[in-house]
Amino acid sequence: MAAVSALLQRLASRYARWRDDPLRRASNEVGAALDGRIWWNTLAGGLLYLIFKHVIEAGLYGFAALVCCVHVLPIAAVEFWVRRQHPAAYQRHRELVVTLGISSTLYWAPVMVLRLHNHFAPHHGSALWLAVFILNTGTLWLGVFAAHACLPLRWGRVALPFMALLPLRHHTALCTQVVKAPGVSQPLGTLCDVLSLAHGVAVPTGGPDCSNFTPLQQCRTFYLWSLAWGGVALPLLATVRFEAQLRRRLEQAQQAQQAQRSGVLQTTLLAYLHSMAAWVAACSVEALLRPALGWNDVAQS
Repeated sequence: MAAVSALLQRLASRYARWRDDPLRRASNEVGAALDGRIWWNTLAGGLLYLIFKHVIEAGLYGFAALVCCVHVLPIAAVEFWVRRQHPAAYQRHRELVVTLGISSTLYWAPVMVLRLHNHFAPHHGSALWLAVFILNTGTLWLGVFAAHACLPLRWGRVALPFMALLPLRHHTALCTQVVKAPGVSQPLGTLCDVLSLAHGVAVPTGGPDCSNFTPLQQCRTFYLWSLAWGGVALPLLATVRFEAQLRRRLEQAQQAQQAQRSGVLQTTLLAYLHSMAAWVAACSVEALLRPALGWNDVAQS
């Protein structure tokens, strides 16, 4: 029991330090002002995709209603009720709220795509368009949202890999749907060749080659790379840069505050010294000069 109690005390102490960290608080304060973009983009993107793809084109009314109830409405509640009506509570628990919101999007994005049968068909033989359609199943949402969320680095190092696992569980099913799209082999091969060439420049042996992979393997390789780089590495690099700038601003603010306090103290000390000099002068006048000059007191009647 003593060991458990000591462990709990250490955890509570670490939690208190993390909760009261000025860098974390400043990060959440800045991020909370930008979170409206995340929630609005989530609402707009999810609703438009549901309306045009699932309702109008596919007639999946029940599925669209389900996604609205379990995903769209909670996101709307976070934006219109929690963030706007209770900003202090939102900032205190912002990391958890944002992580849950992004995780919900990452959970439903591939599911929404898998319910359709023509999501990857309009690639027009373009490797770029095909990459956009594949990224839209998870990586794009994770990368953009995480970069704009400005999550504290300590939280992001754990939360981002966890969130990347959510769309990853569907990567084989998604890539199976990709390779079924007409004429997808050539743009998919071009996409992998370009990436192999771009990353082989810095490697003496030329780097790994995926030209002998099957289209399914090429798609899964691209999907894994996009999640690892665009969904985890880039947002973490953006967070490191953001926190460095924020730390500099905090240090400058602390230095300015210290300088202001020093200035106030210096002014107070000077005022005290002037007061002391005036008091000494007044006492000297009363004790020495008045008798010497013959300034006699006039008796009050």
